Amino acid sequence: MATIAILNNSEEVREGIKKTLLAHSANKDSLEFVEYSLKKRHKADLMAAVDGDVQAGAIQLLIAGDVLDTGWEEFSSADLIEFCQRATPGFPYIILTEAEIAASEWDNILSTHIFPVSYFLKEDSELFGKMVAEIDRLCAGT
Repeated sequence: MATIAILNNSEEVREGIKKTLLAHSANKDSLEFVEYSLKKRHKADLMAAVDGDVQAGAIQLLIAGDVLDTGWEEFSSADLIEFCQRATPGFPYIILTEAEIAASEWDNILSTHIFPVSYFLKEDSELFGKMVAEIDRLCAGT
């Protein structure tokens, strides 16, 4: 069983991620999803909630949009990932972005973990299968 945490401002993207993985993941029968509310929440509270679940082993993968907006604060998901990896080094993540972002813009974020959201949600894109396979690999912990 793998639980994937999804943080994205767009409900359409969150639902698209779940639909895509439930249809195409090799592990689709053993996937669960958890979403964190972003509305009217302080960055520190959100980061603490996600990090607590990471440390407790309640989630095995984090999929986040590149920018998270709580209505009070807007911040990079790279901040969240780096925060979680302080206590749990190597915790797996994927950043889905709508913009071309060079990994060099973020310290400690691997370029292989940054996917264009438009390709991920489009089954006929050439990268689609590779992205789903990478998520399967990360969920398996390999």
